[in-house]
Amino acid sequence: MKAKKVLCIALILGSWMLFGSLCRGKEDFRDADKGADEHSWEEIHIQEEILEGVCADALMYFPEGSFASYKTSLKIFEPDTVCTLFWPEDAEAEPVGEEIEEGDFSLIYQGESLGATPGSLRYFRDAQAGYTLDILAFGEEMGVTEEKELDFMPLSEARKEMETFLVELGIGGEPVLACAYGVTAQEMKSSYEAMAEDVHFQGFYHSGKLEGYNFDEKDEGYYLEYTFLLDGLPLYNMDSPALQVNSGIDTPLPARTMEASCFITSRGFRFFDLSGAIEKKMEKGEEQELISYEKIRPSIEKEYGDVIFSDTFRLAKIWPEYLPLEDVAAGKRIEVVPVWCCKFDIKLAGEEEFREVNLANRFHAFTGEEVP
Repeated sequence: MKAKKVLCIALILGSWMLFGSLCRGKEDFRDADKGADEHSWEEIHIQEEILEGVCADALMYFPEGSFASYKTSLKIFEPDTVCTLFWPEDAEAEPVGEEIEEGDFSLIYQGESLGATPGSLRYFRDAQAGYTLDILAFGEEMGVTEEKELDFMPLSEARKEMETFLVELGIGGEPVLACAYGVTAQEMKSSYEAMAEDVHFQGFYHSGKLEGYNFDEKDEGYYLEYTFLLDGLPLYNMDSPALQVNSGIDTPLPARTMEASCFITSRGFRFFDLSGAIEKKMEKGEEQELISYEKIRPSIEKEYGDVIFSDTFRLAKIWPEYLPLEDVAAGKRIEVVPVWCCKFDIKLAGEEEFREVNLANRFHAFTGEEVP
């Protein structure tokens, strides 16, 4: 079991550097411009030795009030509805494509592509739109992206356009801006040209996919990234630490992270991506208060108690979030449950300092049981 834990941590250390959102996570999940004021928060400092090789030196962020579990499903997008949203000025639009099954379709209209699966929706305005993501990712790695105003539209207007669109899609949760920055045409061009000298991106540059492409005003725009809140708590998203999954094959699996991103130019969306979306209509369970640290401590002991450690684990932070669990046996059904997210640091054998890892255990905030 010890070997499995170390392997999991090593994989997460590597994958977190390679994938994830374009904008890196916040130090404090309450930094979002919505939600922080919905609850009063108590900060509780927990410092103790839990087990040999496992200690706690953590702040627990405890919200006042009651919460509930919800039953819902992945959002099913109807082709006619979303076509009207993406092409509102062309009522006679007849995209070419196919619907494989309910909520699973792929359409093309005048060079624009639109596809959906249950819970996901993706749009590209043209063949080059997908490559914009690579250029933006490289620009962020180079540190050239920043929050700034562009000539064609104020950032506030771009945000309003995206947030209105998300509401019109009829999905669950409240959108919260996680990241926003503007990119000029010259910055796009400079980032693209600099890819030729970068070992990680030069393959894309030398592929010739954008050879001869002329970057101009139509390419500049705002990159916006959103996470979602439910009852003022974050829904599991790209900024959340990775799940430590110990469940058997018959237990519910975590659903995908719920987030949305887009690139808005003077012509509207250049690309739009939504994943992990749940239906707005939800069946609400009984409201309850979240349990205390003392009631999740036995589950931490159970998780780590049968392991002989050569490394040391330190519980570093505890906060609540909503975790969507997908019931595989029931198709697209989702149960959204409040959990305590317990993030651990690790001090490897022979090292003096703890290192932060993008890994956390989740414990049901009503029962204390480990989830998933």
